[in-house]
Amino acid sequence: MKFSTRDEIEAPADRVWAALTNAEMFEQAARSRGAEVIRHPEPQNFGVGTSWTTHFEFRGVRRKLFTEVVSCDAPGLLVFESNVGGVDVLARFELEPLGNARTRMGTSLDMTARSIPGRILIQTLKLGKTTLNQKFRRRMRRFARYLGRT
Repeated sequence: MKFSTRDEIEAPADRVWAALTNAEMFEQAARSRGAEVIRHPEPQNFGVGTSWTTHFEFRGVRRKLFTEVVSCDAPGLLVFESNVGGVDVLARFELEPLGNARTRMGTSLDMTARSIPGRILIQTLKLGKTTLNQKFRRRMRRFARYLGRT
């Protein structure tokens, strides 16, 4: 199952890249929502191989999310691979400079089931794909505006 969107940001690509790769900001946001976040290796370096183990509650069940940076080509491409509950997720962020003060960000999520519960989850999500796609685009638009302000 795939979601994708493109948004224009009122900021230069290098500034958007700096905000997009600010791992501490995202870790703090997850912690403020009650998640436990552990980064590997320690916080000094961000790049290919950087990974996180995150524990959080979702619908009353404790979940474990593993995320790793698999591609990091500044300032144009950032790719994460994640696994949670039998579902693999490939998240891809592509930045395209549009002059000195604007950037286009393409975002895509590709979800693949690795287990029977994962297949059931994805089939359930497919039933509401139109609504989920609208929510995804709305949240990515809000995220793009946020990146333009930072």
